[in-house]
Amino acid sequence: ILLHNHDDEFVKLKGECEKCALDVYFENVGKNVGLELDVGWASLGSGDEIKTAAKYADKIKILHMKDFFESGKGKDRKSLTYSDFSPIGEGFVKSREIIENRAEFPNFEDYIVIDQDHSGGNIFDDLDRGIKNIKEYLN
Repeated sequence: ILLHNHDDEFVKLKGECEKCALDVYFENVGKNVGLELDVGWASLGSGDEIKTAAKYADKIKILHMKDFFESGKGKDRKSLTYSDFSPIGEGFVKSREIIENRAEFPNFEDYIVIDQDHSGGNIFDDLDRGIKNIKEYLN
């Protein structure tokens, strides 16, 4: 079983002293539950996808890639527009660093998902550019 996060899971919970919903979730599920880390939503929700990936490194089984242009900074899932979504590797999300450091995730199953929710331009061109960027990061 894998949880796929969005940005909401990183909101600090009232009375939970620096805990977010994802922390509480993993404190209360079994060890066989992993994480399909949506790197884009982690970036928007936590403000630092590198620290988030390190924090949940032992839970990450799949990387779920999404990226945003600078126009998406400071927004949340509900306020983003189509034009805020960039091809993977062409926005502010630290896609290269996450992918290049995948060996730091001991339970990673070597799956990388591209989630091109929307595009300001042609979605198929953006997917193609994202695939090319990911292939470069894998070398």
